Amino acid sequence: MRLRLATALATSAILLIPACGSEESEPASEETSEAAPTEEPSPEAEPNYELGDKGEFNSDDGGEFNVTIEDFKKDIPNDGDVESDQRVDALLIRACNVSFDDDQAGSDLGTIIDPFNFSLVDDDDGEYDILDLTPSPAPQPQLDTFDVVGKGDCKKGWLAFDVPAKVKLQTATYSVGDGETLATWNL
Repeated sequence: MRLRLATALATSAILLIPACGSEESEPASEETSEAAPTEEPSPEAEPNYELGDKGEFNSDDGGEFNVTIEDFKKDIPNDGDVESDQRVDALLIRACNVSFDDDQAGSDLGTIIDPFNFSLVDDDDGEYDILDLTPSPAPQPQLDTFDVVGKGDCKKGWLAFDVPAKVKLQTATYSVGDGETLATWNL
């Protein structure tokens, strides 16, 4: 059974996406006698990374948490744990608590890694959550569910995903409890 719990990170600290990239200038428009309407700034898109790139996330109170998706494995052996029209893929994730202390995380435990914050997305916008199965078919070492990461520490491990056998995956996403995607990694 899948149980989606709000993590201390997601419920206690609203993460802001750091500014990324540079703004492109727009081509000059022809002069007219009327004043041009002012444009509303577009909402900032989430950063898009390559495997191995580190995403840096900051909260309103100055805490910093980094996530790196280091590797992706397609169609890993699973001992028949999934239906015949499904396959198991896996992500190697490294999460580091750079500066969240106990007060910022909202608990005396430190920052918690919520595996349900990660998903895989296919070329038709289908989204797939982790395979919540014990024991997991993910390679070793596995990322422990709701593992606590103390200030200055990192945790690294694999998460398994149950996806349709014929689907073509394009990205992995990192989101917070309210569903806001903070970053994507190309697969």
